[in-house]
Amino acid sequence: MSEEKKKKSLLMRLIGIFAIFLVCFVAALGVVKIFMPGMMIHEAQSPYDFDKTVETIKENADKLGWKLPKIHDMQETLTKFDQGDIGKMVVIELCKPKYAYSLLKNEEARYIGVMMPCAIAVYKKDDGKTYVGSMNLGIMGKMFGGKINEAMTNASADDEIILKFLSE
Repeated sequence: MSEEKKKKSLLMRLIGIFAIFLVCFVAALGVVKIFMPGMMIHEAQSPYDFDKTVETIKENADKLGWKLPKIHDMQETLTKFDQGDIGKMVVIELCKPKYAYSLLKNEEARYIGVMMPCAIAVYKKDDGKTYVGSMNLGIMGKMFGGKINEAMTNASADDEIILKFLSE
């Protein structure tokens, strides 16, 4: 085989490998786009009405030493700013000082403060049922690694206990 034919053959193989790589990469992006939202955010129907769901979360969090710096009434806030009535919805801020301190004492990790405090959303849908939305802290921690992963893994374990009533 001539030198030129060898070069063309090699080039064609490289183009084929690149094309296969590109197809696989695009397919992987598609899979991530489809499945990632469901992996990052959990939504579960509550067995309780709206008020009992909020109270259960507050009580369970308190038992584990979590503090609730604020509960945002999103219905009230958006109505106040002339955005219409979205129905009952609150966002409960949760903070476990021990976990927060373990992260924020290191200035290299303080950027994670953008995700603090943790939040749980409780809301009613048009079907009249109450739902709870929460972040998958375990997966988030794995994305960051190190001390952030350690703190978020602990927070994730507590989160499971706080929200256990949703799967009973």
